[in-house]
Amino acid sequence: MQIKGKLHAVLEHKQISDTFSTLSFVILVDDNPQYPEYISVQATNERIAAVQQLQIGQEVTLDCNLKGRPWTNKEGVTRYFNTIDVWRVTPTQQQVHQPQYQQAQYQQPQGQPMQQQPMQQQPMPSNPNFGGDQQNHEDDLPF
Repeated sequence: MQIKGKLHAVLEHKQISDTFSTLSFVILVDDNPQYPEYISVQATNERIAAVQQLQIGQEVTLDCNLKGRPWTNKEGVTRYFNTIDVWRVTPTQQQVHQPQYQQAQYQQPQGQPMQQQPMQQQPMPSNPNFGGDQQNHEDDLPF
């Protein structure tokens, strides 16, 4: 199974045992921009390094397996869990161009203290139809 999308978030890295660890991350699939999909997947062991080299927003193709398993609690209720386990990570875009923003620096002119001007309140114009009787007012609204 393949998933193509953009790296949206890197979640948590868990060291399960001395020989097994997982890294959860989220891929944004926006084939239909009106309804984007945020898919949580995991990488294990040596595949974690490939995910850690990606940048947020970078386009990627994931080859993965869909896994599922049951779990029964103490009361005998069985729940089912799914995992999308990534076995290959292929960046489809080498560089992510992120805009570099600089915060504007405002410098006060020398020798002049900064003064805050009081805000002046303007009276609100009155509307004879607002909240009042609209007997003579006709409009084209259907309701």
